[in-house]
Amino acid sequence: MYKLPYNSIEQFPLDSDMHRQLTQQHNRTLTETQRYGVAQTQAPQVWAATKNNPKYPNTPVKVCIVDTGYDRTHEDLPQKGVTGTNTGYGPPLTDEDGHGTHVAGVIGAVGKNGKGIVGINPDPNKFSFHISKALNDEGLGTATSVLMGIKGCISSGAKIISMSLGGGPKSNIFRELYKEAYDKGILVFAAAGNLGIRRDDFPASYGLVVSVGAVGQNSKRADFSNWSSQLEIMGPGVDIVSTFPGNKYGILSGTSMATPYVAGVAALVWGHFPQCTNQQIRNVLARSAKPINNSGGGGCSNRNGWGLVQAKDAFDLLDKYGCAAGGKNFSPQSAGAVGGCNQPLADISKLTPRKDLATHSNGASNRCQKLLVKLLTDDYAYETSWELRRKDNGQLLNSGPPTGRNF
Repeated sequence: MYKLPYNSIEQFPLDSDMHRQLTQQHNRTLTETQRYGVAQTQAPQVWAATKNNPKYPNTPVKVCIVDTGYDRTHEDLPQKGVTGTNTGYGPPLTDEDGHGTHVAGVIGAVGKNGKGIVGINPDPNKFSFHISKALNDEGLGTATSVLMGIKGCISSGAKIISMSLGGGPKSNIFRELYKEAYDKGILVFAAAGNLGIRRDDFPASYGLVVSVGAVGQNSKRADFSNWSSQLEIMGPGVDIVSTFPGNKYGILSGTSMATPYVAGVAALVWGHFPQCTNQQIRNVLARSAKPINNSGGGGCSNRNGWGLVQAKDAFDLLDKYGCAAGGKNFSPQSAGAVGGCNQPLADISKLTPRKDLATHSNGASNRCQKLLVKLLTDDYAYETSWELRRKDNGQLLNSGPPTGRNF
């Protein structure tokens, strides 16, 4: 049985002071609010750096949410271009539970509409949603429904899958499905769990899946956040305000909320560097994370992973070093999906900034500013790969294909 992580997520009543504040704000058509999690992940800094900047074009990223559904009629959520997979629990673009709608708001609540909140990706033209309704109105699902949901994500062409759920033992069937997704260039994020103990939870503890823990507004690990050798990265997860069905807003706490924050940051960054692979984006998020240690110190640990996800720092690494900042690609890609503190990250000290690559090692001017690579492939382009390396030192400059079936 799959479910929202142990039903230990704290939900505040929709008639709480916070909800009344948001409702009153809407009734007065005041400016929308930007909650602490958005700033904590540096998303606004990426918005500012890329706004009207032709240097950073965007390639829309499709994000698939495997959850309880999606309220397509909500005033503060994208309504156009949202697709879905029905796993037997009714139309995917409806949500009687509310959890899936809350997750969606964290990732992509619409910005500049004077309503509610702002998501990590506030421009619905720069990303899209696919919704796999794999959990019922009580937040429960089966192995079959979750399998169908994941397959729906893969078929939809999603590059990111966000799974704020847990349950069931380790399974070779699921592992093979996540391997298929990873080898097709898809990046999967899942909640670490909310019991506050050391525990391997699935799907989060597969190396093929990025395990996400939660921090509070103080950027320290939340007491309820599970930890393990597979914990890889953290996101805001305490008292998170987001969208709820019926044009409402609610507050939830849990690794279920942290997961869409990290998935949303991945979409935000990846959209500006579509040539990078899922492995490289994953590694850059880990390498650029803000170290956390509740006992002091830094680095990666089983309790905090590589740290709190930082969108602008990840963006800057890719801007400076290109996809090489995410390390080498593997064949198949899943061979590099280890997870946790053992995830094979790039040694940034050995990389050369991209701007320096325009000059020969002897200081002479290099007139070659761009290199266009064209490859003719069969219908299985995603099985073909290429690498561009420096002749003088063998440094990897770029590689492909970007992701999935779109070469």
